[in-house]
Amino acid sequence: MRRASIAAREVFDFAPVTNVVLGTGYLLMVHPSVRASSLRDLIALAKTGDLSYGSPGVGNTLHLATELFSTRAGIKLLHVPYKGLGPALNAALGGEVQIIVMPPTVALPQIEAGRMRALAFTGKARLPQLPKVPTAMESGLDFELSGAWHGWFAPAGTPSAIVARLQAEVQKALRVPKVRDFIIIGGYVPDGRSPAEFRTFLKSESKRFAEMARAANVRPN
Repeated sequence: MRRASIAAREVFDFAPVTNVVLGTGYLLMVHPSVRASSLRDLIALAKTGDLSYGSPGVGNTLHLATELFSTRAGIKLLHVPYKGLGPALNAALGGEVQIIVMPPTVALPQIEAGRMRALAFTGKARLPQLPKVPTAMESGLDFELSGAWHGWFAPAGTPSAIVARLQAEVQKALRVPKVRDFIIIGGYVPDGRSPAEFRTFLKSESKRFAEMARAANVRPN
């Protein structure tokens, strides 16, 4: 599976099969030591002192999401890139960085255990598992962002009949109640679009994330 942040030229070295799930948004979390109980508190705190955030590296969706958040909020946060999601999360749990943006599947166990505090959800509506956590828009910030998607690809040149069969089997699996429930609980929605629709989606996502990178002033090293 490949994430939405992948470059378009790399994507089309493969044959798009289908998009399996769409993320509904990300959770913005802080270490419990941070003196902020709301997004407004965090923004005010960031304007008076130095705060840092961790991400799984440079140019990924979580990095872009946090940079776009700071741009919209009119604050400056220190970016600390790590070599992967696990190291970035561990740094946040240990207080090495104060802020981190994570998908619900990763964030929820840490929030429920009290190891991190959720201040906002970036989606259009509140996350059902955390009904008391407001969206960024509800918190007064003009910031809304859906989460990452996860799709299937086949090697370039795979016969179209095989690609179609793979897409049909994924779509079939997505109709299984236990599979759908698992996906929804994780903060995603089932998708399963056709190969042609997925190819169109990839092009639009490439454009969307390029715009996000420009808005967040993120440039290749």
